[in-house]
Amino acid sequence: MLTSATAPARTGGTAPSPAACAAAPASPAALGIGELPPSVRDGVRLLCGDPWQATPVGRSGATLLLSGTRGRCILKLLPADLAGVDIAVVLQCVRAAGVAAPALLGLWQESSGAEAAAGTAAPRWAAFEFVAGQVPRPGSAGWSQLWSGAGHTLQQLARVELPALPGVLPRPAETWRHRVATLDASGGVAALRARLDETPPSPLRFAHGDFAPQNMLLAGPRLVLLDWEAFGHAPAGFDAGWVCALNAIGAGPQFAPRQLEAWLAPLELSPAEVWSGTGMGLLRLLWRASGWARRDAALQPVVDRVALAIARHAVVAA
Repeated sequence: MLTSATAPARTGGTAPSPAACAAAPASPAALGIGELPPSVRDGVRLLCGDPWQATPVGRSGATLLLSGTRGRCILKLLPADLAGVDIAVVLQCVRAAGVAAPALLGLWQESSGAEAAAGTAAPRWAAFEFVAGQVPRPGSAGWSQLWSGAGHTLQQLARVELPALPGVLPRPAETWRHRVATLDASGGVAALRARLDETPPSPLRFAHGDFAPQNMLLAGPRLVLLDWEAFGHAPAGFDAGWVCALNAIGAGPQFAPRQLEAWLAPLELSPAEVWSGTGMGLLRLLWRASGWARRDAALQPVVDRVALAIARHAVVAA
C-alpha cells in the first residue's frame, strides 16, 4: 500500500479491521533490504540520498517506505503477473484519463541467472512517488469527500484507454476466480459461485483491482489512488463491486441502500454488473478474511459476517 506515514492501520501489530483485512493480500515473503539487487540499492541512493532507511508499509511484505537525505519514495516488489507489462505507459494513460496516481520514479529488474534456468521472469522492483496526505476516519469531515472523489475516480477509470502493450495485461477477475474456487463450499459460497459462473460475461474495462479506502488518500482537494500492482482488464463493475462488498459487511463507505444506489448511478452499470461485481467482491473478501482468521482466531467474527453477506447475496435477483 502506498500511503503517508500518518495513515491508520496496516502498519501496526494489532489485529486488522475488516476493511484492512480486505486490503491486505497474502504475500509469500517480506522484502529484505539485504536481498535487494545492487541496481535497486544504487537507484534508491540516487532517489533518496545516502544514508537511507527502510520502513515496512502494510502487511503484504512487499512494500517499503524509503527515507534519505534527498527525500522519500515507496519501493514495491511487483507481482509476477506484471512481468513484461510497461507500467510506465499504463500509469501515463491512467493520469491522462484524469486519475491522480503517484509518479513512477524508477524500475529495476536484475536476474541472477536462476530465473532463466527455471524459465521464470526475474523479479522487478518499482519506486513510486511518496504522496503526503490523509486517510479520513469514518464519520469525519473528510469521509464524504473521500467517497465523492472515489465515485468520480471510478468514472475516470472507465475512460482509461491503453495502447497495444508488450506483455499480457493481467485479468484480475480470472485470478480471483481461481482463488475463490478453493473456498469451502459451505453456506452460500457454492450457490454464489454457481450463479457467477452462469452470468453472461460483461465487457472488459481497465480496473484498478483493489479499489478500497486503504488505497485512497486525500491530498488537499484531490483524491490520489494508490497501490497499482493489481490493475488489469476486468468486467465492468469489478472495482465498484469491491466497494459494494465492503459496504455489505459494514466496512467501506458504510452507505445506506439509497445512498449506495445514488453513488453507483453515475457509473452507468447494469444491475447484473453490480450484482456480479458485488458477488465476486464478497468471495474475495471471504478468501482474504479466512486467511487472516487462520492466523488470528479473533478475526473469525469477520469471516462469519462475510459468510452471512454471501448467503444473502446468493439469493438476490441480479
